[in-house]
Amino acid sequence: MEHPILNQAKLSLELCEKEITIKSNETKAKELNLKITKTQSCDIFVTGSVITYCSIIKNESDILLHHVKWSDLLDERLEYVVGTFKVNGVTHNPTITTIGNRKELSWILNPIHPNSTITICFDVKVK
Repeated sequence: MEHPILNQAKLSLELCEKEITIKSNETKAKELNLKITKTQSCDIFVTGSVITYCSIIKNESDILLHHVKWSDLLDERLEYVVGTFKVNGVTHNPTITTIGNRKELSWILNPIHPNSTITICFDVKVK
């Protein structure tokens, strides 16, 4: 259930012995309810194992969100398997950035609709 924060400003003055109040528009701040959960396909690995990671992003608010960046910094022992990155089952090419000796995958989620879920999955290989 939504519990917005409402706020309003006002001006008060006395003019010709009469108090006058002028109110502003009322603003409404909505609560953001965005969650992310990560899963993996297996808990045990050996060199050469392939692990599938999935991130489930849930926008449980009634707010349309734009330009939300998802990112995942891989352990240095993992190598992204090219061509496996999927957003809601559709294959895409993530942005891959090198940070030290690690790779970071990222993707802009645009937009995330109210009360919706986005699933991002990809495979990595253990070096």
